[in-house]
Amino acid sequence: MENIKDVVYQVFEKIVQKRTGPQDKIEEVWLNILKEEERRHLKLRGVKNNILFVDVDSSAGLFQMQTKKGKLLKAFQEQIPEIKNISFNIGKVQ
Repeated sequence: MENIKDVVYQVFEKIVQKRTGPQDKIEEVWLNILKEEERRHLKLRGVKNNILFVDVDSSAGLFQMQTKKGKLLKAFQEQIPEIKNISFNIGKVQ
């Protein structure tokens, strides 16, 4: 029979694993590859079909992100190889 301490540890470990899913990893990478000033003008919408969707608050910001897209995609793929593309769109960021 297992020790109660071991059972409790296993239960907590499973809870933590469920909380730290793909979205958490995406947000972690997002925070590491973009400067705070850039993040203020962007909003992660989510991932669908291995495409990361991001809203940008202006056309100037959209242009800037499009020029950095290759670098950002490469940085994401180093951490999360499943991400195949990034789609930037003008949208509400708050």
